[in-house]
Amino acid sequence: MGTVGVIWGGVLLIKKLMASQQDQTSWIKILGLILVGGALMAGGFGLISNIAEGGQTTIEDLGGGMILLQSFGSTA
Repeated sequence: MGTVGVIWGGVLLIKKLMASQQDQTSWIKILGLILVGGALMAGGFGLISNIAEGGQTTIEDLGGGMILLQSFGSTA
């Protein structure tokens, strides 16, 4: 999957650079394909899973902090 993402991102990049105003592909989509494809090539789905777990932990930590702040604000 990573190789396909990088190759497709490269194809879209070349098309975007060579085409005139007709190409509607966004630069963000092209960059995303290349970056995510490269990450999948380097670390596989394990890397993506680790990133997702880190995001989940951050969200849970922020959720706990918001509850703490809300309870602190109501006692003051």
